[in-house]
Amino acid sequence: MSGPFKVLALGGDHIGPEVVGAGLRVLLQTADQFGVGVEVEEDLLGGASWDVHGTFCTDAVVDKARAADAILVGAVGGPEWDGIRIDGPITETDGLTRLRIELHVYNALRPARAWSSLLSRTPYRKEIVDGADLLVVRENSGGVYYGEPRGREVLSDGQVRAYEISEYRTSEVERIARCAFEAARGRRGYVTSLDKSNVMESGKLWRETVERIGRDEYPDVELQHLLMDYALFAVARAPKDFDVLLADNLFGDLISSQI
Repeated sequence: MSGPFKVLALGGDHIGPEVVGAGLRVLLQTADQFGVGVEVEEDLLGGASWDVHGTFCTDAVVDKARAADAILVGAVGGPEWDGIRIDGPITETDGLTRLRIELHVYNALRPARAWSSLLSRTPYRKEIVDGADLLVVRENSGGVYYGEPRGREVLSDGQVRAYEISEYRTSEVERIARCAFEAARGRRGYVTSLDKSNVMESGKLWRETVERIGRDEYPDVELQHLLMDYALFAVARAPKDFDVLLADNLFGDLISSQI
């Protein structure tokens, strides 16, 4: 590429700036070692942005993100901003969500590997987790987190009704499924797709679509389906039995937090 590699660093809130700062030091040291030019620009996201600009993500940050080659984002949010209520879409209430949607960041790859030097620091017994090497492929821009309509209303009996919908289109499932199958081809060739197809219509579409993509386009990759509630138990019991875990936004969030 011509010119320096452009990085937008968004420190976020609380421990976020400290972690991002450490990451930038590693990046710049590594870039210098290999003779790669890096240009870093910093800005605000999340509560830090709200305190200065009255919004969790400014238009200027979105423009900078589009122009950057890479974005390094720290943790966002905290109790100081939890009570802020904003009328409007989810992109107005969460800065990180706005970036994901604006930049079409639909593929969240979350690796988890058991490192021998850290086995004593995990909640798992050594014989259970030693050798585990998983990759969660999480759909990151759809599902219940972003579904519309969403909102609250006061009912005639005084109760408050809160609602949102879980929605997926065929194309959204197809593209994330292909990411999982491609990843599995470069690993151990095994995809486990997680859903709740027994009770959710979006889950039924998810399973049907993943099954079709696997059968028609990736016959060399082994595929199994698990219901999400059982999957949480199965992965905790025997993490070495799994390779690539494919899940929607909510379930991918849960399973990656577990591992």
